[in-house]
Amino acid sequence: MKPNKYFFLILFLLSGKIFAGNNLSVEPVKSAPVFDGKVDELYKSGILFNSFKQLEPDIFAEPSVKTEIYFLYDQQNIYIAGNLYQPKNGIKSSNGRKDSPIILDGDAIGIVIDPLNNGNSAYFFSINPSNAIVDGTLDAYGIWDFKWDAIFNSATSIEDDHWSFEFQLPLSSISFQDKDEQDWGLMFRREYAATKEIILSQIVDKNQPFRISDFHKIKGLAGLKKETNLFFTPYSFYSFRNNINTKQNESKTKFGGEVKYNPLSSMTILATVNPDFAQIETDKLIINVDDVPTSYPEKRPFFTESSDLYPGLAVNTRNIEDIDVGIKLRDVRDNIKYDLTWVLDSKQNKWYTGDFRWTDNQTFYVDLIGGIKQQKERTDYNFTTNLRTWFFDKRLTAYTWFGTINKQNAKNEFESVNSVRWVTRELTIAVWNHFKTKYYNPNITGHNTLSNEILFDAWISYSSINESGFFRVITPQIKNQYVSFYTNPELSYDYLTLSLNTTLNLGNALGNWNFDISYFPSAKKYFRYRNVDGFSEDKIFQDAFSDFVLVEQNKDGWQLDFNSDYSKIFGTKFSYDNRQVRKSSTDNFSGELYWKIAPTSVITYSLEYVNLSGSEYQNKYNQVIHRVKAEYNITDKINLRGIVQLNDAAMTSLDNYESSNPVINFTLSWQYMSGSYIYLVYNKQELNWSDRVNSSATKFNDQSITLKINNVFNIY
Repeated sequence: MKPNKYFFLILFLLSGKIFAGNNLSVEPVKSAPVFDGKVDELYKSGILFNSFKQLEPDIFAEPSVKTEIYFLYDQQNIYIAGNLYQPKNGIKSSNGRKDSPIILDGDAIGIVIDPLNNGNSAYFFSINPSNAIVDGTLDAYGIWDFKWDAIFNSATSIEDDHWSFEFQLPLSSISFQDKDEQDWGLMFRREYAATKEIILSQIVDKNQPFRISDFHKIKGLAGLKKETNLFFTPYSFYSFRNNINTKQNESKTKFGGEVKYNPLSSMTILATVNPDFAQIETDKLIINVDDVPTSYPEKRPFFTESSDLYPGLAVNTRNIEDIDVGIKLRDVRDNIKYDLTWVLDSKQNKWYTGDFRWTDNQTFYVDLIGGIKQQKERTDYNFTTNLRTWFFDKRLTAYTWFGTINKQNAKNEFESVNSVRWVTRELTIAVWNHFKTKYYNPNITGHNTLSNEILFDAWISYSSINESGFFRVITPQIKNQYVSFYTNPELSYDYLTLSLNTTLNLGNALGNWNFDISYFPSAKKYFRYRNVDGFSEDKIFQDAFSDFVLVEQNKDGWQLDFNSDYSKIFGTKFSYDNRQVRKSSTDNFSGELYWKIAPTSVITYSLEYVNLSGSEYQNKYNQVIHRVKAEYNITDKINLRGIVQLNDAAMTSLDNYESSNPVINFTLSWQYMSGSYIYLVYNKQELNWSDRVNSSATKFNDQSITLKINNVFNIY
């Protein structure tokens, strides 16, 4: 007897929570799954995601490999596990310390979670076959931020025809809704390096494939709570410093700690006392010949807790140096997100920063951002408001900024920004303007910027996308920038840029390479020359940095950038720019070479080079920075990193100086349990200087060894 046609339907419905659309539900489990990096039987009672689609290279096409991922939860944790099918000998994976860029240069699985279900922000977690991990946040514009860090557990296993992963996220690590029953957003992203496929668990809109509001909806999560509401993380620190020149030694012992309290599921209070960040990697130096100083990214965990906030120029926490005490209050609700931070630094200056964001999660959001530095002699502040609105299914974005500062000699200066952008997968059209008054530079609590200028930008680009063949993506762009001065708008010029970005597929052996070439046609342009001696008063202008005169510069120039496929054993990237600097011919070059010696080891060499031949407005100048970085991952929890950085500069001028600034750093880190580390750090830094007065002088030459131990205690 043949089975009734309804038999298979009934069997399907009884077989578990098989993926069948965007809205899904599952009951909480009563016991945790076995945590060994494999998919045990308990996971098969959860939600199965197995209908993946390609995003790249052939959008909406079926992937060339199969993916199966399961979702479970209990009252304190989220559990996700999966089987990612591919041949064992084709797996490309590098071990690395947490958040290292090499982790995502190969095969990996990404988990993106929207626990507020507001479509406005999400957390992401990535795991590769070596169980190396990355975490961060995703905002409403599809921008991935890798600075945020969480405590979670992961494990992996490699079999002949697939690799598997397991992921446990304690709810105490994230903010979520304060409801008895709630819905969450969820998305998965797989990187398959062999064929350069990016594979998503679903694609709703090809123009915005990572739009958070389009994630799968996990319905009816019940009884969620944070198992631990109070964490205490003390640390001990011992440092021995030796001055090689003076033969003087200095030892120091320091204690500090951090308290993290979650009074609500959406709220976090963070306090830190006498923190130390010896384990943080030395900044990669960048050669800068512009007027505006280089701004380096924030890496300190106390501040990166709110890395999803504080856009714009108003707040730059890198201006806060040594911290004695810091307190942070952060709350994330359905329509409101805010952060309030107070810091007392080692010079007894008080810093206040805040960001309050209100949104309907569909058509607009409003930001109010502020930074205050309170010193004994004066108080400086920056405040910025930001309104963004979306139209036509978020393809059209319009936003406006208004910022003001109050600092010494620059009271009530302001900036204004307005922009409209139309963005789809193939087409981008945008206009943008920026007004900055004579002395507007929020650099005391915010970022440095050039003041006394008016900018109008307009650009258009179109991408031709081919899912197969040699040329995968070809994107020409034309951009024009109109520049004038706030105090003298009649002085103006245009700056045209013609560019072409191309992604080439060079076969499985070499992968995808990206090339970007830009041409800057000859036209009347001006630069700001800051030695105003001998110029008449009517030719001299002012900005927040100094007096200046305008000098015409109209030579054309070009810039070339390319990078190879970083999932391969060897790779490189390169940039060359020959645009004039203050009428001086310029060779500005940067490059990088890497070698993945083994899945546990990688060595990288980078070079920054600039040579200015000189002009009547620019001294002859040469600077070279060599940097070698080697990483050896003894296990997925023990990492050894070494950095050698050599920085040599020479300028022909009245002083005729030369300088050399070598830096050596070795760091051994061991995550002996989730969130708890031991660090052993060696640093050596030297500065040598010579000029017409001092034929040879060493400013300093010292070395130090630091041992730091921290441990996370779950109080309740």
